Amino acid sequence: MNPTPINLVAIMATNSRSFIEEVLRLYDQQTPLVILRSKEQLALLEGAQVERVIEPEEGFGWIHHKQTRFHNTDNLAQITFTSGTEGQPKAIALSHRALNDVVVRVNEAMQLDASVKEYVGVPASYSFGLARLRACAALGGSTYIPERGFDPVEIAKMLENDEINAFSAVPTLIRTLLAYPELFSDHGSKLRWIEIGSQYMAGDEKQQLRELFPNAKIVQHYGLTEASRSTFLDITYASDESLESVGQPTGDAKVRISDDGRI
Repeated sequence: MNPTPINLVAIMATNSRSFIEEVLRLYDQQTPLVILRSKEQLALLEGAQVERVIEPEEGFGWIHHKQTRFHNTDNLAQITFTSGTEGQPKAIALSHRALNDVVVRVNEAMQLDASVKEYVGVPASYSFGLARLRACAALGGSTYIPERGFDPVEIAKMLENDEINAFSAVPTLIRTLLAYPELFSDHGSKLRWIEIGSQYMAGDEKQQLRELFPNAKIVQHYGLTEASRSTFLDITYASDESLESVGQPTGDAKVRISDDGRI
């Protein structure tokens, strides 16, 4: 007897407010979803049946979405494809409990609160960006999706005008910001939170970042699509030696090193 296929709603990956609102609505309804980069990925979903495909509208700017109740069950929440940098992308199944665990641990690590007004400098449809939107929504904070992507000039201007007090980005983007420290010489002290992830970042770069934003809680995470934020490094108080690391696991997360040195 063939097992009953999983019923899914597919949503096309779009860096927009509409995408986030649709995803949060599906979470709330406990409707399993799959995020697609292309409709060709439907062929990779073995044992699943897609009921419909949502194509979110374009749209940038602020999201004010309070979603303090995230389900904490082992029911399927979403399927996300890996980037496929070392081969064919894999479909990763994530439960509501797994997503909720990340929200709780990242907000604890960053000491985030409802006053957060975050410039999300990574695409909202990727694991990093989507987790930032979940984290802020869980507290009733606000998030901003920039139309032109990560823009240090725009960040500096919004910081000066008290429109934002946080941002999230990968190291490649942060390096563009570190190249123009004069943009933040007058208003860098206003920033309260930064999350970094997805790529290696050198210790001296982290040191520059905390000097540029002396009042910010700066946290780096490490984790693959399968496990999301597995470890955290609190850059704000880290020793110079530990700045080269990606920190320690928190909560129920555990890390095991194989005999050949692999995580």
